[in-house]
Amino acid sequence: MGADSTNYLPADITRQIIGHLRQQRAEPGFRLVERSLATQFDVSRSPVRVALDALLDDGVIEARDGGGRFLVMSQEQLESYEQTAPANPMGELYDSLIMEQISGKLAEQFSEADLLRRYDVTRGLLIKVLGKMATEGLIERRKGHGWRCLPIINTMDSNYRSYEFRMAIEPALLISDRFEIDRERLRQCYTLQKEMSEGMLFKMSPGEVFEANADFHQMLADFSGNTFFQESIRKQNQLRLILENRAAKHSERMVESSLEHMSIMEAVGAGDSTAAANLMSYHLTKSSRSFL
Repeated sequence: MGADSTNYLPADITRQIIGHLRQQRAEPGFRLVERSLATQFDVSRSPVRVALDALLDDGVIEARDGGGRFLVMSQEQLESYEQTAPANPMGELYDSLIMEQISGKLAEQFSEADLLRRYDVTRGLLIKVLGKMATEGLIERRKGHGWRCLPIINTMDSNYRSYEFRMAIEPALLISDRFEIDRERLRQCYTLQKEMSEGMLFKMSPGEVFEANADFHQMLADFSGNTFFQESIRKQNQLRLILENRAAKHSERMVESSLEHMSIMEAVGAGDSTAAANLMSYHLTKSSRSFL
């Protein structure tokens, strides 16, 4: 790829952009907006610019007269490009530490020196990965020295507790007095879930399926107009990502879940908040019993 493999953040953003393009099922001609991508990935525009330049060098996107970067590759070409891309050291270390945290092998309290003795990486790379994990609410710095693991969803009990919390707030946000629909966003989300229910989800990676489903729940939280709901769902999505993105998927349940999402959106679109809330309760209850 065009980016220097030692420049970890742009390399990571490059992969996130490819994942975003695949999740959106973007077609050639799709425009990539630097500012929007920086906001979505919660980074400055500088690493996004470097990542876009790398994709430009590799022929994934093109620059057109008048400004703008546009996708050139088809979905099949993007998939091939993603599979042949060089390994990302930041992503590999992140995945290793996440798997240690899930399995309980990562001590509840640890220091950077502990990890440097076990992993053949630079301190700079380790700091970047630990910072990413802290931003995602997986770990936090201790006041004195080192780091502390925060609770994650990695057991049957923690999974149930997570769903218990979500069943308390997600139906409630649907009846918020400030609930306001973005019709275009609702339409795009509905179309994607419909395509997934008709078989497209079997062509998607686990990460793409997770992102599509997480976006559905985040969209409804955003419609609520309540920042507490929005941040609660964002936090839950981050915690779910740790386990669900790595979990085996039950094909029948995946299709059912997309159909349930569609039913909820139909009720939302019709302005029937009570029906939407009841359908959400049913969906979360069923999901809590089928996962893990």
